[in-house]
Amino acid sequence: MNTILLTTIIITTLVVLLSLLVQQIRRALLPDRVVSILVNHSRELPAHAGSKLLDALASENILLPSGCAGAGTCGLCKVTVSAGGGSVLATERGRLSDTECERGVRLACQLTVRDNLEITVAEEVFTAQHWNCTVTSSRYLSPLIKEITLELPADAEFHFDAGAYVQVTTPPFACKFSDFHVDDRYREQWQQMNLSRLSVQSKVAETRAYSIANDTQDKRHIVLLIRLALPPQSTDLPPGKVSSWLFSLQNNDQVEISGPFGDFTVHDHHRPMVLIGGGVGMAPLRAIIHQQIRDNTSQDIRFYYGARSLTDLFFQQEFDRLAQSNKHFTWTVALSEPAPNDQWSGERGFIHEIVRQQFIDGNPHADQYDYYLCGPPMMLKAAIAMLKQAGIDDAHIYSDNFEI
Repeated sequence: MNTILLTTIIITTLVVLLSLLVQQIRRALLPDRVVSILVNHSRELPAHAGSKLLDALASENILLPSGCAGAGTCGLCKVTVSAGGGSVLATERGRLSDTECERGVRLACQLTVRDNLEITVAEEVFTAQHWNCTVTSSRYLSPLIKEITLELPADAEFHFDAGAYVQVTTPPFACKFSDFHVDDRYREQWQQMNLSRLSVQSKVAETRAYSIANDTQDKRHIVLLIRLALPPQSTDLPPGKVSSWLFSLQNNDQVEISGPFGDFTVHDHHRPMVLIGGGVGMAPLRAIIHQQIRDNTSQDIRFYYGARSLTDLFFQQEFDRLAQSNKHFTWTVALSEPAPNDQWSGERGFIHEIVRQQFIDGNPHADQYDYYLCGPPMMLKAAIAMLKQAGIDDAHIYSDNFEI
């Protein structure tokens, strides 16, 4: 008995001593001191050494866009560091191009403040607006995608460029999928996926970014396309917090938003364009198409959209009408796995392959177009690789990824 007690005391003592040693080492490497962050050559802020830049800026009410809760996977919290900051981390390179790294672009959620910094942030961070909006419509577009329409307060107007996004912030919440209203068309699929077993909660506010899907002419509403983020069925991971919360909303519920943000906009109105999308990547591309057509563009607009099966395809009638009424606009749909009862007579396969076959191969004018891509990460990766292999210059490829 005495041996067990003595062993326990020794182990406990060693753990305490090791903890104290780690704390002393941490204080030596990252002493609790205040450093300075100079923002946009004009505003100097204090920050504690050892804090993440994203948190340090947020504590001074400079709220950078962030869609992944600081995990470094969304790539939205970009800043340009002109002094301090050290070397670009491996966790950043996956979301930064070589050119951005050379220019000093960093991810604020990954950059630890160790000494004085000089940074530049986008001016939109200071001009972004904040509202509590009201849900006026929440409807299913496919089994796992909803269109949610938000109405701004009576005295507000929302001005944005097509392709922009907003940030949605939840309150602390808890919701059960069994309480969700499911459209009758998709109830059987929900039962097959056994989604009613799922639940999600958050004890703190959560913020994610979502593209704006409506025409810029509508200054009173914000339309979002929300894909319910589900974990792989073989894991015990929880579903996406913010997408689950948004799926639970009903008419007259309140949603806190801020924005607009983003630079995924039309860069040259005098060049023809090819848009390639999938999933909720439809959102910014839809806004861009409506803006271009409303502005009476005389440039060629080609929209290629990929879905798995017919049940995952939405806005088909809308784009059919646009194609029929505007000679400069065409759109092509490809299904990668059409269901037997789809009776699909259109294109089959992955959308980047359809673009290559129908537009890129043998087209001497393909390099005269600008390419706008938005959708699932794998689709983006394949489409960008295809375009580069075809000789399309990086300067004419623009991509946006919010399926994270």
